[in-house]
Amino acid sequence: MSQPIDTRNDVPDTQRFNRGGRRKRNEYALVACMLCKSRKVKCDGQWPCQRCTKRGVECSYPRRGNIPSMSPIPTEMSLEMGYSPSTEDGATPRISVTSGGAASSEASRLPARTSNSLSASLQSPAATDRSPPARRSSFVDTFSLARSCLETNGIVDQVEKDVQGPTSKPCLTLEQSLASASDDCLESILELGYDKARQLFITFAETIYPVYPCVDLHSTEPVLDAVFGRSAHHTTQLPSVNLTKVDILKALLGLTLLVENDSTNPLARHLQRYVDWSVEKLVMGKGPDTEDVVMATLMSLYFFHKSEHMKAWRLISLASRTCFELGLHQAPEEVQKAVEIPGSFSPRELFCCVYVLDRTFSFATVLPHTTKDEDIDEKCFDLGTSAPFLVVTMEYTRLNSEIIGLLKPSTKSVAEGRQHKEYLDYKVQRLRDQFRDLTAAARSTPLPSKPWDPLQNEVLMNDLETFLEVRICHARILLRKPLLHSYKGDREKTAAAAVCVQCAKATIFLCSGVINKAVPLKCLRSSYEYFTVSSLAIILLVVSQDPETYGPESRDAFQEAIRILQVSKCRNFASGNLCFTFEQLIKIGERIHMPKDNNTPLLQDFGDIAMGQLLVDPQCVGSGDLQTLDDSIFGLFGMNRNWPANNSYI
Repeated sequence: MSQPIDTRNDVPDTQRFNRGGRRKRNEYALVACMLCKSRKVKCDGQWPCQRCTKRGVECSYPRRGNIPSMSPIPTEMSLEMGYSPSTEDGATPRISVTSGGAASSEASRLPARTSNSLSASLQSPAATDRSPPARRSSFVDTFSLARSCLETNGIVDQVEKDVQGPTSKPCLTLEQSLASASDDCLESILELGYDKARQLFITFAETIYPVYPCVDLHSTEPVLDAVFGRSAHHTTQLPSVNLTKVDILKALLGLTLLVENDSTNPLARHLQRYVDWSVEKLVMGKGPDTEDVVMATLMSLYFFHKSEHMKAWRLISLASRTCFELGLHQAPEEVQKAVEIPGSFSPRELFCCVYVLDRTFSFATVLPHTTKDEDIDEKCFDLGTSAPFLVVTMEYTRLNSEIIGLLKPSTKSVAEGRQHKEYLDYKVQRLRDQFRDLTAAARSTPLPSKPWDPLQNEVLMNDLETFLEVRICHARILLRKPLLHSYKGDREKTAAAAVCVQCAKATIFLCSGVINKAVPLKCLRSSYEYFTVSSLAIILLVVSQDPETYGPESRDAFQEAIRILQVSKCRNFASGNLCFTFEQLIKIGERIHMPKDNNTPLLQDFGDIAMGQLLVDPQCVGSGDLQTLDDSIFGLFGMNRNWPANNSYI
């Protein structure tokens, strides 16, 4: 018997889709999506249907007046409607292709173009505020690659690139900017007088700029002279600037006044009231530039030295994000070929300064930093000899981050971990030779004559070398800090304790020598005091476990650290924040072979004085021992049994 033939498949698609309930013309048709077979959505002529959108698949169903197509490729109507599901969430839009016949007929009607007209047609469209930045893997890179090939083969002409980009701000000449500025805008600078303002500018150039090279001094100096009407001293034409240059000058002077302890000047007390630049203008404006990064960096330094660390962290985070927006974290080919020379200022140098400050303020606030090494082109860290101290500081920062990573649980074997630590210890100690080599190379390069020359200032360079040595000692201590707890009886831990004591003593005496100088590097004063109190904690920790061995040799450094901190003006390391008084520290030293005088006492029993609890609560008295003292030191200075790297670097 012949089987019945199913004729349902022979029905045309148009009949199958229109079959169903009765409907009037111009009303929605209840049709099925060709892929998800859903009849729960109505076709209103739009694309795609809701269910396919949720599933993330292509959707193709009949549109009003069109024959249904089984192909997932969009038709010409989708291009005319200007709609694509992938463009709503910022993904790369799709380009549909029409039939070959239509394309060829359309091309035959177009006139032949010359190479110049073709080159003009390949110009990138003007960017708008609504245009999202293209991804590196998007069609923009493909077009750029194709264009470079066309230019190489001589098919199209090379077009001069727009260096400033579409978001560059219109600039006025310096005279126009100052003429349009109100008297209130310049009053805070004019009150200083030219001589004092000039001296503050040179002080910044010789003391702060070598540590934090975040501003172009060669373009800021003409602004200072023009404010006081002394631009005639310059034979060259003044650069085109905007009023942000004046704000940069104010921030530079205000920061210098604050570091020099001149708190009577309004710029030092309330700098933010006297600058027109603001975070709101940067965020809500059309587009940032490098001057915005400079202002955010200077303001973050200002608040950091006012001990307002949260404000400094917010501002440097903004500067970091702005650097990414401007593409400073990338190194274009033409920038890679350029060689940085001493005395010059480049956006790459500014980015490296922001990178270091971002990590520093992150530590000060115990909050995450914005800059991630995996997002940054390694070539951006190559500064040549333009900023020797910044180069080694940046390298120190990166090594310290690697050291902190070793303190976390790892799958490496014990031998691999030990080998990695030895390599990092070598790299850290290599920084002192690297700084000397970079300084010598920079000094051999002739520079234009200027009133300031940090590289020729022997006092300054010695201070920077001392500060680098202090950081090297601190990093070596950080490498061995996990081994300091209960080190007696263990050969490796005992060796680590000996190295830590030597580094801590060297740090205290180096910091003491700089702080006691007649003219110390004031912008690093708080950092010296931080390293002093950190070394004091290390000495107290090691000596508390073996007073007979390490107490006598550590006595001088221990007492010197207490003396420095007793006269400290830094708010963060004053006695009120150490949870105990300096008198109590002196009493502890007397009981563990570190007395204030030269008489070496016998190791005494704590008796009825609980030194461990004394550190936590000076009013508490009870039983205690050296183990309790050990535990309290771990908690006081950012260390506990889990070894978080809180006191990493600054």
